[in-house]
This record gives sequence, structure tokens and C-alpha cells, in this order.
Amino acid sequence: MLTADELWSRIQNIHKNQEQINSLSEREFHTIGSIDNLNREYEVHYSGDSARAATVDFNKIIKIYSMVHDYGSLTNQDMEEFGHTEISMSAWNIPGSAMLAVIPYLDENISVSKYGNKVGLAAPVIERYGLLVRMNPEMYTNWSEEIPANSSEVEIKWRCNLKPGTIPLHTPVYVLGTGGMGFIAEGSIISDVFDSEGTPESWSDADKDKGGMNPRVTLRLSRNMKSEGFLRNSAVDYLINRQGTFSWLNEDETFILEEMLD
Repeated sequence: MLTADELWSRIQNIHKNQEQINSLSEREFHTIGSIDNLNREYEVHYSGDSARAATVDFNKIIKIYSMVHDYGSLTNQDMEEFGHTEISMSAWNIPGSAMLAVIPYLDENISVSKYGNKVGLAAPVIERYGLLVRMNPEMYTNWSEEIPANSSEVEIKWRCNLKPGTIPLHTPVYVLGTGGMGFIAEGSIISDVFDSEGTPESWSDADKDKGGMNPRVTLRLSRNMKSEGFLRNSAVDYLINRQGTFSWLNEDETFILEEMLD
């Protein structure tokens, strides 16, 4: 990962060279119209409307950059659903999409998908040892029936934001509930990513659509309840702040969670 100073230097170069930064929808672009080196802010000027501008807080750029490394990839939809809270925005409004769109211009190891809607990191496989899976019990209301309390193994087609061909089979997974719930299960990946219908009846009335056609991966899981307090008092307490459905764990993080849930 690049340092904050290195990222800011690249913002300065984009401004100096007046590079056009394509939006993720590819319908427009923006430029950096002015820059404040003292406060580390800059102004975005949008194409097609000279009066349309917005101020960007560079600290939010740093957080988005870190999130791409944590999650492997991000889309505007991810930022609308959970990401805006991680960067202290009340909603994913202007200049949100422009902040995500600039990330590939700052680091050559990050690129935009061929469909132009996803900013992703080609992380070396050696750094991918496990996956943290977040589960919201208020949305996935049937989880306690589908992951039985007797610790028997079950296979669940889990909605994901991962790319086909990027997950080694038998990658360990650790399911962490939101809202202070703690860990509920552990297991492994037993399939590649595929498009499939889910089970709408597993979800709350407001979230039935998540049981429809979506990219999914099959998890083999068994119930393993562990209080969030164990995580809060560990060297990887920062994992609590990850809100994406799936995020990669490095070797140390995976080893610590394995020991914690043993």
C-alpha cells in the first residue's frame, strides 16, 4: 500500500497535468480544479457543467483506498449500502463516486473492471489466507435455522461480491454477525463464484431481493458462537469495522481467528 504522502503527491500530479478522471459509469469525467495543500482538500469539477463542483476531503480518499485493500474491490453500490458509514458520510452523495473513481489513478495495482463499475485490487494470492464474512441478523432472519445449533455442517449459497476464479477452494471463512453479535460460524469455501437464485424466505420482508438472482459462493459451515468481546480484546480488533459481506484476511489475521474459534 502507498503512504498518505505518496497518494497526495499523485493527487497533485493529476491536478498539475489536468488529467481527466473517468466516472465509473463512463458517461462523464471530472478534473481537479483547485487544490489546498495545507488542508489537503481539492475541488472536483464535473464535465458538461462548469458550475458543478464539490470539495473532496483527502482523508476520505485514504479511507476508501484502505477499504479497496481490505475488501479486494468496491463499487458505488457497496458504498451506498455500507461503505459511506466507514468514511463518516451520512449517505453516498456527491462527490462520493468521484472519490471512488480516482483511486485507480493513484495506484497502478488497482484497476477498474471491464464493465467500468468496480474498482478492484489484484492482490497476490499469497496474501489471501482466509475470508471474513459479515452477517446482519436483522436482514438474514433465518440464519439460526439454516446454521443449526448442534454444530452439524451445512452448505449455503452465500451472496457475495467476489470475482469468479479468485477464491481457492477450501479457503477458511469466519462468519461475524453485526450489531455486536459476535462470531456465529466457521467453515470453508467449496465452490467458485456463480450466479444463482437464493432463498427469499430466509430474509426479512424488506430484504427479500437478496434471495433473488445474485453472484454466490457455496460455504460449508458449522455453528461456532463466540462473543465479540474476544475480537475486541485481540490484536485484530479492527476487523469489527469491516462491513462488506466478504473481505480477505492475511496469514496473521487468519491464524488469530482460527485460534480464537478453536
